[in-house]
Amino acid sequence: MEAFTNTPITKKEFVKNLKWHQEQDAFVAGAYDAEDGLTFKGCAVGCSIHSIQLALKTKEDLKYSDHSLYERYLGVPAWIAHLEDTIFEGLPVDRQKTWPVEFGEAINVGADLDKIKHPFLIFLMEENLKTLDALEFDREEFKDVADSIEQTKKAIELTIKYHRVPNEAAKPAALSAVLSAALSAAKSAAESAAWSAKPAARAAARSASESAAWSVKSAESAAESAWSAAWSARSAAESAESAWSAVWSAVWSARSAEESAAWSVKSAACENYANKLLELMRGAK
Repeated sequence: MEAFTNTPITKKEFVKNLKWHQEQDAFVAGAYDAEDGLTFKGCAVGCSIHSIQLALKTKEDLKYSDHSLYERYLGVPAWIAHLEDTIFEGLPVDRQKTWPVEFGEAINVGADLDKIKHPFLIFLMEENLKTLDALEFDREEFKDVADSIEQTKKAIELTIKYHRVPNEAAKPAALSAVLSAALSAAKSAAESAAWSAKPAARAAARSASESAAWSVKSAESAAESAWSAAWSARSAAESAESAWSAVWSAVWSARSAEESAAWSVKSAACENYANKLLELMRGAK
């Protein structure tokens, strides 16, 4: 699949219409089609499909939530459309106002964007590793949680190893070797993290010590982060040939790992994902 090659509309037409939506302040989160009777409003994907409809100069009824239309009309894989959508919903409002146009402009005519699938997944897994390494809690007191995090890291590292196999023909064999180990490690880590944190949480509830409660809260956060990262690794390995599922899980788990943090932290994480995706798209040929 090559972007804007043998497609009904050109990149110039598509970006022009996206910029029109931007001028109308039409990019809004939470709905594919939020038309208010005066002008069309919608999320990144909704406005993009409406831009396609405008370029076609037809009354053809396009479903604004149908991500697969990117493939038919733009030559862009549906999994990337889903990713654009997921990132848009997590961005700060100011960046939401520019994101769809940035995304459209980053698509090179003739580029095979499926080639950025594995590099982007590797990036997401590496971000998960950073999240786990940055966790702060009493590793001596909550040794089971610390051990589960190490198991989770191993699962993620195995998943990264799979995505680094350069030859697509060799990936099935690599997957059979990596998948079993990654899933086993992820399952063990997630179960261990949850099991070890919950009794500690109950003990903290009975404790009058604020410092003890804080220590347990940190351990619970670490356990939940391990769970999210383990699930992300599992999904990225299991769904490697269905990239959208893997990417969605990786993005969501990275956000879920920060649920106790401020919204600004999650927005910053999504901006990080957005910038990396644009970098890879601009370099794709």
